[in-house]
Amino acid sequence: MEITEQRNHSEIIQRGIEDFREVQRYMLLARTENATATYAELKRK
Repeated sequence: MEITEQRNHSEIIQRGIEDFREVQRYMLLARTENATATYAELKRK
């Protein structure tokens, strides 16, 4: 049971890291393109 819980926690952490990287990539693109509304919305999330 404990191994399953650790795996679930690892998957949750991994998904959080991947989501963070994706948002960071979009924020960088929006800032580079000077898309202020998009950048502001992504920053708010």
